[in-house]
Amino acid sequence: MRLVQLLVVAACTPAPDGATDASSSSSPPERDWSEVADVVEHRCTGCHSPDRVAPFSMTRWEDVQRTAPAMGVAIETRAMPPWPATDADVHHVGDRRLTDTERSLLLDWIDAGAPAWGDPPRALTAPPAPELTRVDLRLEMPEAYVPQTSPDDIRCFLLELPGSVSGYVVESRIAPGNRSLVHHANFVDFPSDLTEDFRALQDADPEPGWDCNQWQPGARPTLAVWLPGHEVLQLPRGTGLPVEPDAAMLLVVHYWEPAYDGVPDRSAVELMIEDEVQEPLGYVTLRHSSWRNGPVLEKGETTATHAALWDIEDVVRPLTEIDARNGVLVHSVMLHMHDFGDRGRMVRERDGSVLTLLDIDRWDFDWQLDYALQEPVEVLAGDALGVSCTHHSHDGQRVMWGDTTEDEMCNGRFLLGARP
Repeated sequence: MRLVQLLVVAACTPAPDGATDASSSSSPPERDWSEVADVVEHRCTGCHSPDRVAPFSMTRWEDVQRTAPAMGVAIETRAMPPWPATDADVHHVGDRRLTDTERSLLLDWIDAGAPAWGDPPRALTAPPAPELTRVDLRLEMPEAYVPQTSPDDIRCFLLELPGSVSGYVVESRIAPGNRSLVHHANFVDFPSDLTEDFRALQDADPEPGWDCNQWQPGARPTLAVWLPGHEVLQLPRGTGLPVEPDAAMLLVVHYWEPAYDGVPDRSAVELMIEDEVQEPLGYVTLRHSSWRNGPVLEKGETTATHAALWDIEDVVRPLTEIDARNGVLVHSVMLHMHDFGDRGRMVRERDGSVLTLLDIDRWDFDWQLDYALQEPVEVLAGDALGVSCTHHSHDGQRVMWGDTTEDEMCNGRFLLGARP
């Protein structure tokens, strides 16, 4: 307090006659803000540029300067750049979070009034849009589709192959025809002997595809997925997802009808396929059987946590292409909840010790990312994989488990391969 009083007195005491206030005689040199352009270009324009996922562009100083106040809030709260995961016991590939130096630089620039970062301020160049290294197969819905049920419409589409296809998917992408309308989508291959059954279902429905609101395909490892925030799937080098020979390829799309803007959906799937890989991988999605019916939150209950562990022997059973006798490796993890989601974790449990693979302390439905591990994590016989979700209701309404948008889910998806 004494130091503050001295500073106040000094600031309010006139300078002696003949003394010169240095601040009035010369202005400090203007700060060079060119590094701000570098950070915005590197961290922001991948989404904030024309024809990308963000609703506005940040490739010109004028655009960024105009949004600087909101940008400051997003940086302070760490909402942007989007990376919902916090530090876990492992490191993830492609961490988008700003460094402390970058955060300080951007916040200083915003506090200074977001001045131009040059004269004239240079335009920024967005990095290339996410694309497959090579597209070997592109399958598109045969017709555009308009949602028929509200608020949710889950639809199955048989995507006919141009010929015989087999091998391993090493990169994949589902390209939604209408991003605002598609809640999520999965691309799954089934044995070829189901093709005629799927065609019969398709022919019996007057609309493109057929109604999957009540009928859901059995548990199968997915070849591609789309969720908000998810783009191209690139598997670790030398690995791939096995394709059923001459498979029946099914695209399952969950539409949210309130977002229908008059533009029908015609989604497509792109695949990069190799004949052989060093190691086959497979996805498993874990959701406890009790998380399919009943309440997530009882009426009047504002928060609840649901957690479960699965023995690894049960987890790998559907992955017939993977030799799990020596255990498996976890290559990536992904969590899925809906709008009542609050926090979530994915773990490996061994002899009572927990290794956190993913920790999201502030769930964001719009950024459901696939988190690849920098170093795969081994899971041995006797270990378990676990998922936990905390859900929150602001008004104490009863929330049910279910597939629709107004319901809630807690799914953990693990990408697994054999342990050498």
